[in-house]
Amino acid sequence: MEKQGKSLLGPVLCWAIVFADIGTSVYYVPGLLYRTTSIGSLAGFFVFLTMAVFVLLALKYAEVTHRFPHGGGVVTVATQALNSWVGALGGMFILVDYFLTAAISCLSGMQYLSVLVPALDTVSWVPGLGKLQIPLLIATGVLLALLGILNWLGISESAKVSLLVAMIAFVSDLAILFTIFTHLSFSSFISLFPSMFAHHALTLRSLLVGFAGSFLAFSGLESISQLAPVMKHPHKKIAGCALLLVVLTIGLTSPLLTMLSTVLLPYDAADPVRNTQLISLLAGHWGNIFLQTAVAISASTLLVFASNTAIIGAYHVFIALARMEFLPGFVLQRNTLRGTPHYAILLATAIPILILIAVLGDSTMLADMYAFGLLGAFTLTCLGLDIVRYRERNTRSRLSPMKEAWTRFDFWLGVLTTLLVALAWSTNLVTKPLATGFGGGVTAIGMLIAYINYTRQEKKRRASVSAVATHPRERLPNSILAVLTFNNEHNDTVIRTVVSNAEG
Repeated sequence: MEKQGKSLLGPVLCWAIVFADIGTSVYYVPGLLYRTTSIGSLAGFFVFLTMAVFVLLALKYAEVTHRFPHGGGVVTVATQALNSWVGALGGMFILVDYFLTAAISCLSGMQYLSVLVPALDTVSWVPGLGKLQIPLLIATGVLLALLGILNWLGISESAKVSLLVAMIAFVSDLAILFTIFTHLSFSSFISLFPSMFAHHALTLRSLLVGFAGSFLAFSGLESISQLAPVMKHPHKKIAGCALLLVVLTIGLTSPLLTMLSTVLLPYDAADPVRNTQLISLLAGHWGNIFLQTAVAISASTLLVFASNTAIIGAYHVFIALARMEFLPGFVLQRNTLRGTPHYAILLATAIPILILIAVLGDSTMLADMYAFGLLGAFTLTCLGLDIVRYRERNTRSRLSPMKEAWTRFDFWLGVLTTLLVALAWSTNLVTKPLATGFGGGVTAIGMLIAYINYTRQEKKRRASVSAVATHPRERLPNSILAVLTFNNEHNDTVIRTVVSNAEG
């Protein structure tokens, strides 16, 4: 990501980074929704339905971005609203999301590549494990390892590369839609809507399951809050424009492609192998082999790019938690050769590889595990922002009646957004036990490590204070008293300067 001065990001580059993340979800979400839930051909309907909540969520994330200009996302919001331990919990949630994003995006990228390299789809029988796509599993693991090496070398995407990737994704999506609508009359298109409901009854359970599961189509929104430190001013305007572009482009492509692929290609959507290549097959069925190949190439490239974005996000969260003393200090170490945080990068890469091996490359299982971290982070961010807003209501000066009415409406709209996201999360906690078990387990282990490490650091601090207090009248030669204020952007610089000049 480009930083500082001249390379601060405007709305188009911010859109590119966020869309390059969210926009890749459409390549695997339709098939996974069709097979992993009971909604089948209603997948498109539920993505349309969840799109409304996505718009409300985007409004809250735009506010998070300009309220917290130093970035940090859910970690910063939860820390400010409640305390640092809740911030650490938010960090664990988003790490679970990043781990699974890296694994599922890279695996899906290789699955789309298998359209061109059929050998990757070779299925072998392994005693005790059943049928496995061993070449696909190996290729995905190797690619994740290569992404880790590239990050260790300090090679990661820039905002301009993100713009190129986002444009390729968006144009590719539009090309598929244009091709279909040139072959499909308006009346035929309208008739697709009742056909979605032909074999599925809308019960309360199916509504909740479909609504909760469809949030997978909007994974990546949280990346806008991480862009705040490299965003042009004013943050409020830039973030608002960027997310407006995100909402328009995602709204134009994701729900339509989900509906068309699951309704027009029901047999492919139900197939455990072909449903992982659904958008490419849709392009080939309504277009030609050239369009199918082009979509397969662009999809595999974009998904690998999204996987790399998740790895970058994960190791930055590791660094943030280590600076808050919730993770061991070695996470902050940088290698002398390239100056990159090699231990943080190793963790961000190795954990998705281990997850991939544990599920034996099963994309359906990865999708089932996905919901915990994503919706947990969304819920905690929304709740934290509501708390910050509520405190401001009790401290601000009197406003004009019109502005007061708007502020009150905006606050309760935010509360409604929080309740809807929390409803989706709680639904998945009940209906996706695998996600709850995996996500809850990883979060519990992470919080245990955080408690042990923080407690150890606290004892060291007390020992240091005690040692100084035994000589209260001694004057430290050449000393300077530095008072650190909460959440000041210069705190880390001051602390590192003190440590480096402590002379034992």
